[in-house]
Amino acid sequence: MRRSCRVSPRARRATTPGYPNGPTFGLPCPTTIATFGLLLWVRGRVPGWLFVIPAVWSIVGSSAAFRFGILEDYGLLAAGVVGTVAIARKNRQWRKRVRQLAAEEASRKQTPLPGNELPRPADALDLA
Repeated sequence: MRRSCRVSPRARRATTPGYPNGPTFGLPCPTTIATFGLLLWVRGRVPGWLFVIPAVWSIVGSSAAFRFGILEDYGLLAAGVVGTVAIARKNRQWRKRVRQLAAEEASRKQTPLPGNELPRPADALDLA
């Protein structure tokens, strides 16, 4: 997020002529980097189809950056790789945690808590 909101505009000002002649934040490269940052802020699992879009655009945008020599967009490829790996790792950890909670819930249902045992039929007949 910081790179797309702070670093990219400053790099553009240093390398391009300026507003009417140069690219702005609304163009896809900084927006793609900001999208990776926003997806990393999401609580829970990020759907795969959702983070594939900025990942593919980082490849497309970085190829254009290399072809046309747009120096400030060279970080797009790195952001795409790092963002994709970070989101995939986050999803894996989330899936692992959900499985762990499901296993704990299943084991909790199978073994009754102390004091919550049902009486056995033999105990019910024992009146002593």
